[in-house]
Amino acid sequence: MTLYLLRHGESVANVTHTFASRKLDLPLTEFGFEQVRQIAEPMKTIGFTKIYTSPLIRAQQTADIIGNSCGLKPIILEALREVDVGILDGKCIEELNRQLIYDEVIGKWDIGQNHVGFQDGENLNDVKERIDNFLGSIDNADQKTLLVGHGLFFMAFIWLFCDNHGSSYNKGRINRCHYSVIQNTSGHFHVIEHDIAPENSKKGRY
Repeated sequence: MTLYLLRHGESVANVTHTFASRKLDLPLTEFGFEQVRQIAEPMKTIGFTKIYTSPLIRAQQTADIIGNSCGLKPIILEALREVDVGILDGKCIEELNRQLIYDEVIGKWDIGQNHVGFQDGENLNDVKERIDNFLGSIDNADQKTLLVGHGLFFMAFIWLFCDNHGSSYNKGRINRCHYSVIQNTSGHFHVIEHDIAPENSKKGRY
């Protein structure tokens, strides 16, 4: 089974530098829509058998455009929602040292402290349980499956499940409207391609 992890196009939350996982559900920007439209046709040639998407509107908007191009109806799954950042949610990233708080949690995950998480939010063990439940629910016969979701969630997916995830959690970062390809062989996921976009697509921004 091969999974394509596609991060949504640029959203309003990205432009305003706002954490948005539970309290805010902001749409794509016009730039974000253009990003998705430009990759939709090239991605059609991949031959997806299923498309799953996070329930957040920015992911659904991305998935709908790709799905229309591929002739597939995206399946909305709560399990693919962005990581819950707790007290940071809905707040500007750059105010009151919130970036430092975020970075401190990620730093703990880098050294295996998966039980550490965001206050009133999720830790890495919580995210792992969500991904395990998702993987247990999908059909392994679907050879090429597209997941449309979020930067932090996909970073967690790669860090937790890929045997070549890199030396730090942030190595799994995926640019907006780019995707990574991971493959399950003999029960283990391996990163095949990382943070790529179809040729001539409108390049994303973190």
